[in-house]
Amino acid sequence: MNVYDVPGGKRNLGLDTIPRIFDGWEGRKILVGDMNVKNKAWDGNTTDERGKDVLEWVMERGYMVGNDCGTPATFFSTRGESWVDLTISENAQVNEWKVCMEEIMSDDRMIDFCLMGLPKMRRAVVTNVRGNNWDGLERMMSEYHPRRLNTKEEIEREATMLQERLREACMKFIPSSEKVMDMEGERWNVELESLRRQRSLRLERRRRKEEYRRERSRYKRMIRIARVTFLRERVERIQDENPWD
Repeated sequence: MNVYDVPGGKRNLGLDTIPRIFDGWEGRKILVGDMNVKNKAWDGNTTDERGKDVLEWVMERGYMVGNDCGTPATFFSTRGESWVDLTISENAQVNEWKVCMEEIMSDDRMIDFCLMGLPKMRRAVVTNVRGNNWDGLERMMSEYHPRRLNTKEEIEREATMLQERLREACMKFIPSSEKVMDMEGERWNVELESLRRQRSLRLERRRRKEEYRRERSRYKRMIRIARVTFLRERVERIQDENPWD
């Protein structure tokens, strides 16, 4: 369950509905999100009324707070820092909870943790290639006759309609089924997924740095042009008025 509660005020607005929904679930469950609550129980040096409400609810229900004390603040900006993001669970073991210091273009820092004891399975949609009805698919697509197109809007609208018809034809003539895949038996695993995500973040940071360098060079070039233009106009005006000025 991913939650967010707006900051400000003495009482949590979300606490009118969050506990009722979360308490009603059965089995393993986990709640994560920016609840904007402060309590020394999960770090920081401040406890507000909102934090007291959440801690009272957690203790009453016997939930576990996955936050590790001694970690960096989950929220950091020019206004200060605070520990307002929570990870609450029941019948689910949260391990290796940490606050990531990587830049994600947000005041709220990314939180990473592992869920232990969960089955390493996933569901995937599998297409039966041998059972495809290519004749039916071709017949359905050949019955589609686009009209004459004159504007860009008409072309885009027609492309959307053609894409939708192709999707319907695939669903009708290409059988598919849902299959449970064992992640332990596959080459792709949680560790590789984590590395892929880190690589994506590095590539994004590199792209932003290059964009910043280009804009900085463009900015300096425009300053030089503006300075030269100003001086040239100034000299020309002085020479026209009084060459001995």
